[in-house]
Amino acid sequence: MTTSDCGIMKHDAACLCDVKPLGSLMVSKNAVHDMWLGERIVECLEYTNGHEWDNDSIINYLSTLVYVHDIWAEHGGVFYPTVDDIIPLDLSKLRATLTGWKIIRDSVMAAANQYPDMPVIDILKRLDITLEQFITAVTVNKHKHVMSEDEFTRFSKVMIETEKPNYASISRMFQTGKTTMTYWKRLFRVSREEKVKQQKGILEYEKS
Repeated sequence: MTTSDCGIMKHDAACLCDVKPLGSLMVSKNAVHDMWLGERIVECLEYTNGHEWDNDSIINYLSTLVYVHDIWAEHGGVFYPTVDDIIPLDLSKLRATLTGWKIIRDSVMAAANQYPDMPVIDILKRLDITLEQFITAVTVNKHKHVMSEDEFTRFSKVMIETEKPNYASISRMFQTGKTTMTYWKRLFRVSREEKVKQQKGILEYEKS
């Protein structure tokens, strides 16, 4: 059936009259035990030990479930509830080197996004990852230059504090490679946004 054959005189862009079901679907009967992290979220919300569900607790549970999933997806499946949860990575049991590099990239990215005031160097120390390991992971072992800690600190400062950064110029200055600049921009994006907010707050305070 097409939109012209369904009998509805006027259609909008969201009309589903031409959608055809693919077949029957299995529907879970348990919104907690059959749901991703459902049992753990119920424990955190203390909806256990004979909890009687009502509309408020159901909505709160489902809202929390969506919230946790969105955070998990946003940070590549890595979430640190507190700074103390940023602990050393154990890469010893991994068989694939590429997998280890991805874990390093995702872990540093997640921590930097969740704690934008924490210098990346400090995040690396908490994860027990050397700067060389990190740069190797970011460049997928194609790095031409491994920055020293002082260089990386200056690089971080330039990426965060430069008002209108010329990323091509920064790439040449610190020999990061053009292809990895996409990662570096994402890594420092939240810290940069936080810095801008702080500066705006200071200016508004001074004006008042």
